[in-house]
This record gives sequence, C-alpha cells and structure tokens, in this order.
Amino acid sequence: MRYPLQQKYVEAVLANRQNQSAEAGAGDTIAVEHRYVSSQTERGQQIWLRSLLVLLFMGGLLGSCCKPIFAEEPALEFLDGLRARGYHDTALEYLKSLETSRLLPAGMRDVLGYETALTLVIASRDSSELEERYKMLDEAQFLLREFIAAKSRHPKLYAARSQLGNLIVERARIKVGEAGSGNSKTLRAEARKLYDQAFEECNLLEAAVSKELDLIPKVLNMRDREEAKLAERRKQLRADNLQTELLAAAIREEAADTVAAGSEAWTDYLVEAAGLYDAIYKKYRSRLAGLYARMYQGRCNHRLGRTKDALGHYAELLDQPSSPEAFWNLKTKTLRLAMDSWLAPQERKYVEAIKQASRWVEAAPRSTQRSPDMLAIRLSLAVALQMQAEEYEKRKSPDVATIRNSYEESLKNARFVAAEEGDLQEQAAELVLGLGGRAVGDPDALPDTFAEAQKEGKKSLDEIGPAAQEVANLEARSLRSQPAEREAIGQQLDKAKANLAFVQKNALASYRLAMRLADLDTPPSELNLVRYFVCYLYFTKGQYYDAAVVGDFVARRFPQSAGAKQCAKISLACYLKMLESAGGTSNSFEIEHVAEATRWIAEQWQDTPEAIESLATVVPIMVNADALELASEFAQSLPEASRERAMAELVTGQALWAAQLTRQQSEPTSGASPSIATPLSAGKNDGRDALDLLLSGYEHLPKDTRIDASVATAVLSLAQALVANEQSVSESSEKASRNGSKVVEILEDETFGPLALIDREHEAAQNPIFVQESLRTALQAYVSSLDSDPVAMMAKAQDMMGKLRQSVGADDVGKRRMLAIYVTLAQTMESNLAKAPPQSRKQMSGVFEAFLAALSADADDPGTLNWVAETFASLGSGFDDGGKALDANAKLYYQKSIDAFQNLLGQINLQPALQTQVRARMAEVKAKNRDYQGAMSDMRQLLKVNPAAVNLQVEAAKVLQQWGSVDSAKYSDAIKGVRSSEKGGVWGWGKIANATMPHAQFRDVFYEARYEIAACQCARAMTLGGAERTKQLAAAEKTLALTEKLYPKLGGEKWSLRYEELHDEIKRAGGALK
Repeated sequence: MRYPLQQKYVEAVLANRQNQSAEAGAGDTIAVEHRYVSSQTERGQQIWLRSLLVLLFMGGLLGSCCKPIFAEEPALEFLDGLRARGYHDTALEYLKSLETSRLLPAGMRDVLGYETALTLVIASRDSSELEERYKMLDEAQFLLREFIAAKSRHPKLYAARSQLGNLIVERARIKVGEAGSGNSKTLRAEARKLYDQAFEECNLLEAAVSKELDLIPKVLNMRDREEAKLAERRKQLRADNLQTELLAAAIREEAADTVAAGSEAWTDYLVEAAGLYDAIYKKYRSRLAGLYARMYQGRCNHRLGRTKDALGHYAELLDQPSSPEAFWNLKTKTLRLAMDSWLAPQERKYVEAIKQASRWVEAAPRSTQRSPDMLAIRLSLAVALQMQAEEYEKRKSPDVATIRNSYEESLKNARFVAAEEGDLQEQAAELVLGLGGRAVGDPDALPDTFAEAQKEGKKSLDEIGPAAQEVANLEARSLRSQPAEREAIGQQLDKAKANLAFVQKNALASYRLAMRLADLDTPPSELNLVRYFVCYLYFTKGQYYDAAVVGDFVARRFPQSAGAKQCAKISLACYLKMLESAGGTSNSFEIEHVAEATRWIAEQWQDTPEAIESLATVVPIMVNADALELASEFAQSLPEASRERAMAELVTGQALWAAQLTRQQSEPTSGASPSIATPLSAGKNDGRDALDLLLSGYEHLPKDTRIDASVATAVLSLAQALVANEQSVSESSEKASRNGSKVVEILEDETFGPLALIDREHEAAQNPIFVQESLRTALQAYVSSLDSDPVAMMAKAQDMMGKLRQSVGADDVGKRRMLAIYVTLAQTMESNLAKAPPQSRKQMSGVFEAFLAALSADADDPGTLNWVAETFASLGSGFDDGGKALDANAKLYYQKSIDAFQNLLGQINLQPALQTQVRARMAEVKAKNRDYQGAMSDMRQLLKVNPAAVNLQVEAAKVLQQWGSVDSAKYSDAIKGVRSSEKGGVWGWGKIANATMPHAQFRDVFYEARYEIAACQCARAMTLGGAERTKQLAAAEKTLALTEKLYPKLGGEKWSLRYEELHDEIKRAGGALK
C-alpha cells in the first residue's frame, strides 16, 4: 500500500511550541485580566508570529494535506499558543479542522464547542466591526449553552458557566465603548445593567461551586482510586471558584465606567471591587492569583485617589522575589501601576519612581525590553526624569549636570518607546518633541545597527500575514467568480502575489542585514532568533536548501536556544520538500539528509513531542520512498507501547509485507516442489520482520485509537500475512493451526477486527475491495482452522461464502473474482492437506468432501460449482505423491472433481469463454487422474473450435508431456505435436515456440516452450541408454544453449534460473557437451 507524502508536517514544523510563560498561566487561572492590563498585553505579545502561522494556513505551503496517521496532535497546547498570540482566525480554522481530525487527543472532542466559544469571546475583543463582535458573541453564547446542556457532568461545566458571565461582560464593554460616540447616558445604563446581570451570574455560580465543594470530604485517601478522582475534582472546583471570584471583582471594577467619575456610585463600585480583591488576596495570598488580586486592589485604590494605600499594596508585591519568571512578570505589571501612583499629582515621588524604574529596566532581559509593560515603565521613567529636571530648574541653585542628564535620559527612554508601534507610541512621540528631539528620521536610510535591522525585518514580517491573506481571498474569489469577472480578479491576484513576494523579500533582506550587523554585544538569543526568521523566510520562498543549511546550523550549534527545535523541524521539512521534488529517482541525497535530520531531532530532544512527531511523520514518507529499513528504524525509535509507535509499526510492517509479495511474485518457484511458495518461505528475513512489526503494532494499538481506513487495512494485512505464514512450507501442522486461530482472533476482534468493522458498517470498512479481501481472508482462515473445530469452522466458512458471493456481485466481473478466490482457497486446502499428518489427512478430507457435496447440491451458480470441482481436485492433490501408481484417495477425489466439472458443464448454460476454461481445467484434472487419453480428447475438441488459442495449445502440450511419464513416445509428440497442421491438431512445444517468437507479448510463452522442449528431450533421454541417451541429452543442452544465445537475458531472473537448473540436471545425467 502506498502512502502520500505528509506535507502537512510543515504546519507542525513552523508552529511555535515554546513554553508559555508563567504570566500566561496566571492569566489562565485569573480568566479575565480586563482591559486595563490584559488588553495591552494581548496587543503586544509577539505580533510577528501572526505572519508565520497565517502564511502556513493560507499561503498554500501545506500541500495536499494527506492525513497524518501517527502523531496525536498537541491540540490544546497549539490552540493556546494561537490564542495567546492573537491569531484568532487561525485558531477558529484549526478548531474547525479538528472536528474531522483523527489525530484529535482523547477527550478533546467533547470540549471543541467550549474551546470554540472561548476563542470567539477572545476574538471579539480585537474586532473593530461592531456587528461582527455581536455576531461572535452570539455564536459563542449558543455554543456555551449547548455545551452546558449536553455536558452537565463535564469537569469544565463551571468554566463554561463562568464564560457565559464573561460573555455578558463583553457585551457591557461594547456598550461602554459605544458610549464615547453618542447617546452616552442610555448606553452606559444598558452597560451597567449587563454588568449587574453578569455579577449576579457569578454569585449563582460561586454558590453552586461552593455547594459541590462542601459535599467532598476534607480528608481523602489518595491511594484509593475513587477518592483520588474526588481530590482531582476538588482541585478543579477550587480553580473554578477562584476564577469566578476574580471575574466578579473585575465586573465591579469595570462597572465604575458606567457612571460619572467621582460620583457616589462610582466610588461604591470601586470600593466594593477593592474589597472583593482584598478578600481573594487574604484567601489565596500564597498563590500567584492571590498576589494578582492584591495588585488589582491597588489599582482600584489608585483610581479612588487613595494612592498611599495603592502604593502600600504595590510595595508588598515589589518586595516579592523576582524569580521564577511568573514573579518577574507580576512585579513588572505591579511596577507599571506603581509608576502611575508615584507620579500622581498628590504624590510626585519622581525620585522613587526613577530609582525603581531605572533599576528594573537595567535588570530586565533584553528579550523583554519591548513588551507592553516594559514600554509603559520606560515611558513613565521618561516622565519622571522630565519632572526631576523641571524641579531642579526651579531651585535657586540649579544642578546643571543633573538637569542635563535627566533630560538626556528622559529623551533616550521616550525615543525608545516612540520607536515601537503600539498604544504608547503617539504619547511617547509627543514627549520626544516636547523634549526637543527629532520625531522623524530619514525613511530611506538603511539600518546601521543590529536592533534597527531586526526591527525593519519584524515590520516586513508583520506585513506578510495580511498580504498572504489577500492572496488567499482573491484565489478563493477567482474560483467562485463568473468568467466575465475572472480577468479583473486575475489582475488583482497578480498584484497581490507581487506584493507578497515584495514583503517577503524585504523581510529576508532586513534579517540578513541584521545578521551582518551583529557584533560581540549582540545577545546570542536575539541573533539566533534572526537566524530562525531567515530560515523560515527561505522556506517560504521555496529556497529549501538555503533554509536547511541555516536551520541545521542553529539546531546543531545552539541546540539549547529557544528556536533550535523549530529550526530543526524547518530543516527536516525542507529535506522532505526536496525529496518530494526529486520524485522516485536519484533521491539518495534527500533521503540521507531526511534520515540525518530525523535522527538529530530524535536524539537531541528524545521523547519530546517534537521528536515523536518527527519520527512518526517521517515513517510513512520513508515507506513512500521505498527506504523500508529507515522506516523500520524510525518506527522502532518511537517510545515503546505508544500510539505513534503502534501506528508506525503497522504501516512499516504493511509496506514490508507488500514488498515481499512483489518480490515473491517476480521470483520463479521450483516446478519440482508441491508446496506453495510464500513471502515467508523465500529464505529472507524481511517477511518475518514484516510479520513481527505488524503483530507488535497490533498488540500495542490502544483500544481508543480512532479507526480509519489505514488502521483497518493494516490489521487486514496482518491477517493476510499470518495466512501466508500458515501456508509456509516451514510450518508444522500444529503451528499452522495456531496461526489459523490467531488469524480468526484478529479478524473477529471486536475493536479492530475487519469482520467486526464490516458487521458494524463502520466508515473504515466501506471500501468494497476491503470488504471482499476481509471476507476472502476470513474464508481462508476458517478453512485453515478446520482441524481445530471442523463443525464450527465449516459453518463459519459457509457463512463467509454467502457474504462473499453477495459482496462481489453477480455480474461477470464478480463471478470471475469469485472463481479466483475459490481457486486460491483450493490451493490453501491442498497446502494444509500436504502438511497434515497421515492420520489427520483422511479426516480433514472427509469434512471437505461432505461440505462440497452439500454445497454442490444446493448451489446453482457457476462460481460455486466450479469451486467445488477445484476443491475436489485439491483434495486429490493432497493424496497424490507424483508416483506412477496413483493413490486410491487421490483417484477418488480427482474423479469427483471431473464429475463436478461435468455437472457444471451439463447444468449451467455457460458463456463460451468460461465453458472453454472449464473444459481445459477438466482436461488437466483428467491428466492428473492418469486418464491421458480422455484429457487429450477433450483438448482436441477445444482446439477444433479454437485452433490458434495459444493457452489451449500450451495445455495440450503439457498433457502430452505428462503422458510421456508412462509412454516415452509421447515426449516426442509433446515436442513435434500431433496433426499439428490440421484443425484441432496439437502444435507441440516446437510450433508453439516458432509461433510466439516474433511476438513480444508472448515472449514468456516462447521461453517456456523452449524450456519444455529441452525438458522433454532430457526426460526422453532418461528412458534410453547408451549412445541414444547421450544424443538426446546433447540435443536438450543444444536447445537451451541456442535459446540463451539468441536471448542472453531470457527476460529476467525467472527463466534464467530455470534454464540454469535444467542445465545442471543434464550435467548430472552425464550429457553435457564438452
């Protein structure tokens, strides 16, 4: 089975999987860090990443999105990353794709509606269209109510109810925003009503959570499974309760915006909010969320004019340690608010503000300097320095140095903020102008520092997303448009593509310039980030080799850097793209580098999601490239007993099995051996490896695995491999029986079994070929297991027979397929009988005979009757040792086969072609029954109607050749023919060779005819003695040599080996020419 290249891997390659900051974790707990802080953070958090992900989903880089069958997607992690960075449209599309994704993690499907609603609520905040915001909130409300109604016992029930309250808050915020543009009083009153409604919802929710918490015992035994579940539930409830409490406090704080500032109602709202925050802090002071509540309490006091109280709260938080990172983030936010209080008119503590802010700016990591909070702190620092300079100027003895330094530092910080896009840029630019600085520089000047070039690259990178979106939209419009509109849309599309190429080129040029401008003072993390973008941009431009070189450099030289994993994955994606472009020829370079990149990821980041995903993705690609050893290596490098390893082993085992079948079909089998050659009896390890991999994958496949066509066909391949293994000549009857039982167990497995899937009408079992192959394999398995329980297995075999006939249909194609299946089954019976011990052989034959007699009596279709005849022939072959004296049982079953063929010909009005086929087959069985005269009579009758039918002439020659075993003169007839010039005459091998020699399509028949001429001559020689024997052997040798001289390659390995074997046989007989 072939597998399409997993181009969707590119999506995972470029998705930023860096650990979310502790600040984001705190935000998850707090639920709503409303617009005074969080809205600024949301707008500023790594906006540049939007370009990357929008391009991946919209820019057509993902290829034909064939289903990745291995790695379970880290869906929530990826989704949280999209939402945290503001890629709401992409997040919604991703959620939509998960509805049909078979990589969806267990339990994720139940919360898709909830996660979609949450995303819609967040997305509504960033929309500038009022109607669109309301539409998003309406849809989110519907999804949340649907989730609450359908999942009344789900762990996220209370979180969903909390989000309903949050949704009301969002509507209130919209009203407050509208109040600024007119009809202020009415809109604020509506908003206030909504805030009150949301607050009431929070109270009801808090009461419900508290009630459930009270029902859980205070002390729980964590060793008890049920009590451990209760402990986990209690933990979730406490988190839900904290979220609700924070939301309620936030609602009261925001409700103050619906009344006049300074009014009694305004004061009451803020005092109540401060009190709620205080209660949360006292309850959760040891947790991060409690410290955030303290910070919000300080913010309320600042708005009330109680700056001393606010600064007291802030001081508590600023005294906290600065690590881990979560505390650093908290202190940064707190310092931002504290700066406002220190610089308030009633405080004017600019000295303290300068001291605290300067120290914090100096200590802050370079990577955080441009975060929204740090920019706000720098702007406040600039204001504080300006205040200090102005105060010093008012003194009787001004300190000129301090004044100058204060203004210079103020201007420096103001310029830093003014250089960054965002809400503070305009205010900072005004301060720069007020301080006498230049607000505008030369727009055409090239950056002359690393930071400036990096900034220019970021600016261009941010433009890629919208540009790619425009291209995608126009392409979609072009597909939907009328012919008359397409020309105009095509022109717009060309311009959009040119613009996209332009911004990509600018971004790449800026980042490459930044790399050249880097010096010893450039932080390695910043430089590697730039290299990462260069790697990514090379990839988007299709410069895969360049991207791979840069990606390999970062991944291997700086494996601990933040972008190392992403660079490694981009590098791997590039080699995969190059492999795809190389096609099936001359791809050794690409395969080698794909393997190296995969090994590096797997070894450097062992057992990480990136390593598992890379290994699982590359396995089917290596299968496609026929690099099965690598596929096997990577499959077995996955964590043991993991879902990904099980799927990889199934796919690789299936491919190895298919390769073995292909190789076996191209190899000749010895005519002397009565056994059936199978891939597992070919003397190679690959067949056994295939079976071991398939078995391992099947046995470790989790029961909750989502079953699709790939899983179903892999399990079917395992069953078929076991059937072939059972037919291997190396297997004993006892072991074959065990294999047969194992096949039956797999086929009937209630979870993955093909028969069970067919009975359930599972979507993975809808393909007619799959159904037919499953029924055929089951039929073989039941027949193979007859010796274990003859009655039960025969009953199942009869049932499978009926289902199989119904599946293949009654048309000519179906009948031919049924006939082929019957013949194969007969071969299985023959093989089983050949391996069975003598004492069991007769009993098994008796069971078959009874079944066949009943089937023959009831059947009225040619396929079944033909199968009866073929099976009787197989039973006869089981007792036929090839000797001159035919075993009585063999003679009995051969005769029953002939009678069955006669019955078929006499009762059914067959089509002429099928009638000819049946008569030819009956003649062959007559020959096996040593009735050579009758066999030849049948063949002559057929040849009178079809004198030029090569296949019939071949069968007639074979009959004469077999007849030669009891009448050596017939060997000459087999060569020269009998009345070959007359209608109905037998050509013989000589005329067959002459007739087929000029025709390429009959070249295989020609090689066979020449071989059989020599074989007849050799067999004839063995009946003679002296000079005549030597003469006949020499003639045989000459026949072979002449053919080999004319056709040295003999069409391939098949005939070359057979010719060589006959040469050896002649030499052993002493007739080789010297």
